[in-house]
Amino acid sequence: MKKLAAIAALSASALGLSAGASFADYTLNILHINDWHSRIEGNNKYESTCSADEETKGECIGGAGRLITAIAQERKKLQGQNVLLLSAGDNFQGSLFYSTYKGKVEGEFLNDMKFDAMALGNHEFDDGEVALAPFLD
Repeated sequence: MKKLAAIAALSASALGLSAGASFADYTLNILHINDWHSRIEGNNKYESTCSADEETKGECIGGAGRLITAIAQERKKLQGQNVLLLSAGDNFQGSLFYSTYKGKVEGEFLNDMKFDAMALGNHEFDDGEVALAPFLD
């Protein structure tokens, strides 16, 4: 009986110690994109490629350059913290870049962004293995 009580007490204390670890403070910062749709260039408010005049006036949004810059700024701000960069897919389709290069350009920019994990969206399958296999390599 004494052995059983000692084992029970030891088990209870071990359980108590492990439970404390699971309730420790932990912050996870998640940076996320989805539905990029091959928007390599910045767009204007009509979702068309920006003109030089619109670019000068600061009327453009999006594009690979702005996205890479925003990610770098957030990572710098969160340096030393737990950060995940995620993509939920649909990086293909929607611009002349995809129609011409079939994911090669998108893949290069996405690799530069250094995602921790990516999912494939439905548009990654639009052109079958011909476009998807090189993107996955």
